[in-house]
Amino acid sequence: MLALALSSAQQQPPAKPAAAPAAPVVAPQGDYEFTSDLGAFLFVVKSDKAAAFESAMARIKQALAQSTVVTRKQQAAGWRVVKSTEKPTDGTITYLWLIDPVVKQSSYNPIDIIREGLPNDVQSAFDQLKESWVSATRIGLKEVLKMGGGA
Repeated sequence: MLALALSSAQQQPPAKPAAAPAAPVVAPQGDYEFTSDLGAFLFVVKSDKAAAFESAMARIKQALAQSTVVTRKQQAAGWRVVKSTEKPTDGTITYLWLIDPVVKQSSYNPIDIIREGLPNDVQSAFDQLKESWVSATRIGLKEVLKMGGGA
C-alpha cells in the first residue's frame, strides 16, 4: 500500500472560526442619564410652587457655573430650562429641560449637582423640588429631520 504524506498544513486540525468580538460593556442608564444625543426632562410643577422650582433651577445653574469638573461644564453648555407659556387650567405649569447635546452617561440629577457645588444648599433645594414637583419624565430623543435644511 502506498502511504500518502500530508503537508504540514494538511496535518493541522482545521482552524476554529474566530470568536465574535465581545459586546461593549454599557453601564445601566440611571434615572437622570441619557444614552441618546438629545434629551429632555418634562417637569409638571404646582403653579403655586413655580417660584420654588425656579429658585432650585437657579441653584443648579450656580453650582454648574462654579464647578471645576469638565463634565459639568459640558452639561451646562447644552442645557436649557424652558417654561410653558400656556395658562394652566389644572393648577400646574410645565417646564422642560432641553439638553442638546447630551453628555452621555453623565448624571443630570439636580440634587447631586447641588451637593457637589453648593453642599450647604442641598436640603433646602431638595425640599423646594420635592414640594413643587407633580411629576418628572425623562425623554431620550433622536433627531429625525431638520426642517430648515441640512440632513
